[in-house]
Amino acid sequence: TVVERARTFAGTAYRAGGSSPNGFDCSGFVQYLYGQVGIRLPRTASEQFDVGLSVKPSRLVPGDLVFFRTEGRRVT
Repeated sequence: TVVERARTFAGTAYRAGGSSPNGFDCSGFVQYLYGQVGIRLPRTASEQFDVGLSVKPSRLVPGDLVFFRTEGRRVT
């Protein structure tokens, strides 16, 4: 369901700090989408990472969130 909803926003503008269909940044988009299906997530990527559970790569399914550390120790 989240993946299907995400596709409906293809072409939506990127907006730093954005969390609505008027413009999203990455974590704002995730927060908005999951909120639409009743799952409350924090606003930032690092906060979303902190509330998540670790999953082995072989067990990932569509809709799982994957976080990276591309700027040193900071989750992005």
